[in-house]
Amino acid sequence: MKEIILKRIEAYLSSGDIQLGDVESSNKFNDYVSEAYPWIGSHIIWEQVRDIQRIDLLSSNHEIKKFINSSRLGSYSTVAMVYSASEECLFMSLPFLIENVEFLTTLVIFQCYFVGVRKTDDQYELICEDFVEYEFNSDYRLTGKTARI
Repeated sequence: MKEIILKRIEAYLSSGDIQLGDVESSNKFNDYVSEAYPWIGSHIIWEQVRDIQRIDLLSSNHEIKKFINSSRLGSYSTVAMVYSASEECLFMSLPFLIENVEFLTTLVIFQCYFVGVRKTDDQYELICEDFVEYEFNSDYRLTGKTARI
C-alpha cells in the first residue's frame, strides 16, 4: 500500500472503519473485470453493457445512497475498494462507503472499483460481478449494474 494513502486513512484503520485487504483479492477482481467487460484503453465501455446506471457525483450529492442501494452493491453489508491490481484492497461497511464516498475517491487519481464482499468469520471474498466503478474523466461519476430482480 502506498505510504501516502496509508497516512490519509490512518485514523480509519485505527478505528476499524477501514481494514487493509490483500493483493490477491485485488488481482482476482482485476482478472475478472478485464475479461468480462469490453474495454478501450483503461476504460470499460459501459455503452456496451446492459442494465447499468450512472450518477454524476457533483450534481447528485443526496442521491448517492439511493444509487448504491439500487446497484448490485446494495445487497452487501461489506464492500472492498479496489484501485490497483498490484495494491491491497480496502474493506469497509456499505454505510461507511455511502457516507465517505467523496473522501474515498480522493485517494485515487482516475478510477477505482467498489466491490461486493461476502464475509464469513474473518474471511473476505470479493463477489467480482457485483461492483460499481468510480471514474474521474470528463466528469466525476459512479457507474454500475442495477440490482438483480
